[in-house]
Amino acid sequence: MEKNKKSTIPQITYKTYYTDSLQWGYDIYVNNQLRFHQNIIPGASGKKGFVSEEQAATIARLVINKMKNHQAHFPTVTNAELDSCGITR
Repeated sequence: MEKNKKSTIPQITYKTYYTDSLQWGYDIYVNNQLRFHQNIIPGASGKKGFVSEEQAATIARLVINKMKNHQAHFPTVTNAELDSCGITR
């Protein structure tokens, strides 16, 4: 008889938010626990946030894809990826 097995697949979600500097950011949660708080565009000089909620969501989904594909424990976003998503740094 097989024992009950717990799922080892983590639930990864994101939420976008509007910052006090009138820009957008995102948070990534793993099993409802905050893992990443990203209030600036990764790799951008200075402290520039995303200009739209859709841009923040696009990069959050990219990071989640990398996490789900085990590409990195702390996934990075490259300048080429930002460019391909139409995000200006």
